[in-house]
This record gives sequence, C-alpha cells and structure tokens, in this order.
Amino acid sequence: MSKEERIAKLGENYVERYLLNFFTHPPGGESRLDIGLQWDRIMHSLSQRHPEHRVVIVAHETIIESGIFRRLHWTLKEFYEWKRANDPATKIHNCQIIQFSRRDPVTLQVIDKVRWWRSICPWNLTLTDSSWRPIVPRRYSSAELLSMADRYLRLINI
Repeated sequence: MSKEERIAKLGENYVERYLLNFFTHPPGGESRLDIGLQWDRIMHSLSQRHPEHRVVIVAHETIIESGIFRRLHWTLKEFYEWKRANDPATKIHNCQIIQFSRRDPVTLQVIDKVRWWRSICPWNLTLTDSSWRPIVPRRYSSAELLSMADRYLRLINI
C-alpha cells in the first residue's frame, strides 16, 4: 500500500502506533520484536550453512528495518529516532539494497563476524551514502541496563 492508502485504511497515526508498540502484534501480524528474532535465527543459520558464500535476502520494509535494528545493535530509542527522522538518506526506499559484510573494506580480510554495512538505492544513488560503515557491538553495564529499563512502564512491580 502507498502511504496515502495506509493512512486511509489505518488512520493518520498508524506509524506512530506501530512504532510505539514494538512488542505488540498488529492485527493479523507479528511484532517487530518477533520479526527481529526471526532475522537473528535466519542470519545465524545462513552464516552456518554458507560461511564462504554471498547470500541475498529479499524482503519487505518492516523485515529489513527489524534486521537493521538487530544487526546494528540499536536501542529502541535509536530506532525510533531513525524512523521518525524521515530523512531520505536513511529511509528504506523501494528496491533498496542493504549490504552487510564480513570483509574489511580497507584490508579486504574476511573475518568470522559481520562488522560492516552500507546502503544503496540503485534507482537513485543520491538518496543513499554507499560508503561502508562499521558495526560496533555494544556491551552495557548492569547500571546502564537498569537505567534503560527505567525509561519504560513497568507492568509488574517486584
């Protein structure tokens, strides 16, 4: 559906409702969390089955976004900021290519973990920055994790 069709069918604030309900299943669908966890399983399976091969995944926007969220180790806040920015340079465009790599773009050495990514919009190269960007896995302390958790509504107080 086009943006106009989605607004007509689901209401003006459908994106905001869906974004804010990261853990909620939309009618007849899966939550972004479910999709992200499936992405992790698929990526793990592909890396085990095809460690020396290139693999192409063709998917819809929500699946790609969930994969980016998981692969880039974003927090929910970072994901929401990225999605709300509505910046053409970071938006997922139709037929866009998101490429992840284990090959260091400088040394060309292949490592065991995916550590670089880039985005290319083949029908309009001015919409994206095709340079390789590093993926830096994050490690949080217990205090940092508690601080992040305190930002969200508690359903159960213990």
